[in-house]
Amino acid sequence: MYITTPNIPAYRPDIDGLRGIAVLSVMLYHLQSSLLPGGFAGVDVFFVISGFVVTASLVNHQESSLASFITGFYARRMARILPALLTTLLLSAIFATLFIPKAWLSQLSDETALRAFFGLSNWTLQHNTDFYFSPRAEFNPYTHTWSLGVEEQFYVIVPILLFFWARHNSSERNAFKNIALGILGSLCLASLATLIWASKHDPAMAFYFIGARFWELGLGAILFLQTQNTSKLSGSSVFQKLRELAPYIGIIALGFAFIKTDPKAFPWPWALLSVIATILIIGGARVSTTNFVRRVLSNAAFVWIGKRSYSLYLWHWPVYVLLHWSIGLESIFTELLALSITLVLAMLSYNLIEQPCRQSTWLKSRSKPLQIILFALITVSCFHATKYMFRHAKQISISKVTRHPIDWYGPSIGAYPEMIASPCEVQTTLQPFFGGNIVSLVPINCEISVSKNSIYVLGDSHAAMFTAAFTQLSADQAIAIDLYSFAGCSYINFKAPMQGQFNKECMSFNEAMRSNIAKNAKPGDLVVLSSLRMNRYTDQWANFGIPDMYQAMYNEQTLKLRQEALEDAYQWITPFTQNHIKTLFIGPAPIFKAPTFRCADWFNRSNPICVGNNEQSREELEQLRTPIIKAMQQIKANNSLVYLWDPFPILCPDSTCSTMDQGHPLFFDGDHISNYGNLIIYPSLSKAILQIQK
Repeated sequence: MYITTPNIPAYRPDIDGLRGIAVLSVMLYHLQSSLLPGGFAGVDVFFVISGFVVTASLVNHQESSLASFITGFYARRMARILPALLTTLLLSAIFATLFIPKAWLSQLSDETALRAFFGLSNWTLQHNTDFYFSPRAEFNPYTHTWSLGVEEQFYVIVPILLFFWARHNSSERNAFKNIALGILGSLCLASLATLIWASKHDPAMAFYFIGARFWELGLGAILFLQTQNTSKLSGSSVFQKLRELAPYIGIIALGFAFIKTDPKAFPWPWALLSVIATILIIGGARVSTTNFVRRVLSNAAFVWIGKRSYSLYLWHWPVYVLLHWSIGLESIFTELLALSITLVLAMLSYNLIEQPCRQSTWLKSRSKPLQIILFALITVSCFHATKYMFRHAKQISISKVTRHPIDWYGPSIGAYPEMIASPCEVQTTLQPFFGGNIVSLVPINCEISVSKNSIYVLGDSHAAMFTAAFTQLSADQAIAIDLYSFAGCSYINFKAPMQGQFNKECMSFNEAMRSNIAKNAKPGDLVVLSSLRMNRYTDQWANFGIPDMYQAMYNEQTLKLRQEALEDAYQWITPFTQNHIKTLFIGPAPIFKAPTFRCADWFNRSNPICVGNNEQSREELEQLRTPIIKAMQQIKANNSLVYLWDPFPILCPDSTCSTMDQGHPLFFDGDHISNYGNLIIYPSLSKAILQIQK
């Protein structure tokens, strides 16, 4: 870091060294969180440093007009930030399009990338339901750009604030400095209050929102402004000793933050520790760099890393994420490979892109407005190139999931050539309902009479997975269907009584759904109950490593809860049957040990998550699901309005169950059937429902 104010060291190698420490902490945490559990706090170190350095840069440029002051600042910032960022985003988008299979994460990832070109990716992530520490964020190649967005938004506010102070002479400057400090201080307090509020009410907002993070950069700016004037730094010997002691306290506090920061209480209150630690280490504009801590930070190795910290930060995350999606990032070999690739890319980026653009004599010889226009045009061009790739991923990707989307996901199975034309079109609407959703399928423009009866499908995401089949049913039979779903929230799963098993939100959803249907459904209508009802081997992101699924599902305590769940199930069915509403249980489908969409291509089959070779023993699965089938059969035997349809024999006709059928996926992940799976089960499902409704 360079400072040109008289009597202040021209260069602070210790600040570059601190950058090096910060980027290493972030890289280690993202590589393997157990290596440095609080390493993500390194981003807060960057925020304070950025506020300090940017303020130093602003107050030492004496342009006479606001226009030249602002354009000069943005031209310098663009030359510093954009070349490496645009290169990273563009290349990451190319490799992500080639190797990452399209899934429900894709829309968020694509939107994050596109907004990152304009420093707005944090806004996209802020409005997403998943938090920074969730697996979904960890598989987004562009999540790390949120911090750049926060910094770039900070740059919109601070230059104007500091212009009037920077251009006045010393006697006038004190007054403007006090005003600037007052405004900055007020903004920091407001930001801190926003953070505290959002931490309880909107954790994603607390983490990503500039309004909740401004105080960190703002304190860095205040640190420089408050310590630039030597007259403000004089004091007693006690004060001087405390200043000398501050870096030691700061480095200890920072080490503690890197080890102990709790993700569940971050950024409030744990970010305070890393921010205060950074302030103590930097010390201010006029401090001795001979202090032992600062001399250690000035070590050539730390400084070398610190100078390349921006490129290291940019590249490490997409490298890690692409390895997660392909060969995995669980072994020492792949972790070392990730670090090696990151280092090589960062060095190339620093030497061939970052430095040449910052030092370009051709660029510096152009006017500041022209520099800004050039960078803006390049940014827009890269944005449109990336947008084009995302839109044409089907043609560009080498992943069969992306190249053949109809087999994996889709709103309907009607596009398959084996499906004959339906007599109706289907109007689909989605509306929120008590934390879940209702997908309403309404037949329109029908060539046959519209059915007087309706169908209500209830359950978790394993009810939603039948959307394609029920859409086809609506089109074929001219019947209105409402599909209620709430991820992870079953309606009778026979594991335990509903009350006490599910959280308040889930219970509110189920109770409201039950009341709504009991009130609106007519005799002869059909309620379809579809949920997982079995433990999962895996989700989309990780294998749960269950060594003995049978023991996990059918130990003594679990069997006791299952019996209680059976008795409880009658209470949840009675409101339907007593109103002469028919109820259809869907039996458990096969479950697998690996998510199919992550193990379907040649470049990801060796991923550690791909256990089981996408196959399972039918005999073993039959044993696992037998108590559930028996519970459904018992309820069916006791009530003539209850029915059972079982997709298992259709999805697993042989002694070995497979996620694939002649090259087509029956399942999207380990237990949600694919669009092609909907095609396969549709004839049996539609036949069963038509027989029930006769």
